[in-house]
Amino acid sequence: DESFEDVYSHDAFDNVPWYVVAGNKDYENGSDVTAQMNFSGSSRWVFPDYFHRVIREVRVPGDDDVGGKMKVEIIMIDTMQLSRDMKYVKAPEIGDRGLEFIKNHLKISDADYLLVAGHFPAHSIHGLEELLQTHKVSAYVGGHIHCQKHKQKHGVDYFISGAGMELDCVGDTIDDEDGIGGFLSFHARVDKMVVRFHDQSGNELQQVEISPRLGYERGGRLGEAIEIA
Repeated sequence: DESFEDVYSHDAFDNVPWYVVAGNKDYENGSDVTAQMNFSGSSRWVFPDYFHRVIREVRVPGDDDVGGKMKVEIIMIDTMQLSRDMKYVKAPEIGDRGLEFIKNHLKISDADYLLVAGHFPAHSIHGLEELLQTHKVSAYVGGHIHCQKHKQKHGVDYFISGAGMELDCVGDTIDDEDGIGGFLSFHARVDKMVVRFHDQSGNELQQVEISPRLGYERGGRLGEAIEIA
């Protein structure tokens, strides 16, 4: 409670689920990440495994020309296990299993917006960027670096949002130079997903628009998103 419920206690967080992946701090000093997976003190805490998925599918109101279903899928990955760094990896088979999990779900996903989220930036994990590009992932969201960044590479948007506690980066960042932190927000629509960078007070610093994966044949059929002219 002292590190979760008592910290994130604002009314705005009521009944909002927190989908969790582990980072390097969770593994330090021999910490047991499975204890976090087994945490049952909050209905908001969602951490079922090292690798898991979040799927939200909604029906978009409208007539036949603009209505339809929209699906957002987020594949949550433990980059510590994928790093093969023995400081974190106690059982290599967890990373092996996780890599197969990622490959399988990227291959079969029919989401209009497909995101992958992990602690380390994607380029830190051998072969991960190539997987994301092959399967036309919408975006990768990482942290670890204490700032906010964005780049697009081979059709995939890469976001860094690691400024939840502090800012200590210099160079090409999207942070308020007088700020002390920041966060991202995502707003998915049928025609686009809008990703916004915010400072610690919620003020918008920059936004990025991502198109749905329209016309991309997945699993032998086309996605169900409806293109808006």
